[in-house]
Amino acid sequence: MAMVPEITCDMEYIYRDDDDSQFYEADGPNPKKGHLQYPDLCSGASLLEEDDIQLKFTSQPHRFHQTVVVVVAIEKMKHLNGSCAQLFRDNDLMNIFTSIFQEEPITFESCNIYESDSVFQFSSSQDCTIQDINQKCLTLSNASELKALHLNGYNINQKVIFSMNYFIGDIGSQKIHVVLCIKKNNLYLSCVMHNGKPTLQLEQIAHFPRRNVERRFIFNKTEINHKTEFESAEYPNWYISTSQLDEQPVFLGNIRGGQDITNFILDDLS
Repeated sequence: MAMVPEITCDMEYIYRDDDDSQFYEADGPNPKKGHLQYPDLCSGASLLEEDDIQLKFTSQPHRFHQTVVVVVAIEKMKHLNGSCAQLFRDNDLMNIFTSIFQEEPITFESCNIYESDSVFQFSSSQDCTIQDINQKCLTLSNASELKALHLNGYNINQKVIFSMNYFIGDIGSQKIHVVLCIKKNNLYLSCVMHNGKPTLQLEQIAHFPRRNVERRFIFNKTEINHKTEFESAEYPNWYISTSQLDEQPVFLGNIRGGQDITNFILDDLS
């Protein structure tokens, strides 16, 4: 590490921040312009004798890179040999840097967190029941088929409880991503292509992943005036839908505000 020698008045360093180009001049240093002042470095009175340089600093503040230039240059000039009559040029400064510092390559290791097509990772969950705006509740039939029907006192226990899991999704996306699971049976709603048409189905999964979830399980949840829509992330503009008729299967439809119902009301049980 460079050692700062004892400060004397034999040498003066005054820097002008407003013009870096004035550090060296073609005609040599000018005491009136406030540059690094030094006598003949090769004379008998040279301040470089016995590898010592005397400095005097002004109170004027200096930028970091300017200070580095001065310190490195001084340390190098301590060991200069031969004639010093030649002016110090930009190339000389570059040679000082290359002789002191060693260039090393920077190794970049790619991150594969977002390399998968599915970037969804678990965030939180809540339990809830779901019914459409016509007050038909979502239930599970004996054939493990999700249906919507009106419930009353004797069949109210058919209402299924969903575990709605929230996932962090695509970078920059403002959408709310959820996975819907019938809690009792570990049946997950998913969207697949069947006979050339996006179709809603149930998949039983014992240990559902908490990261890198496949897109077919993801629904974009939108709430407007306390009503909720579930849009398929795999097939945009296709929504979980119910029929106007009672006891019909829940399906994936691409018509909003029409005969089919795409608006639902959630009852939070958490």
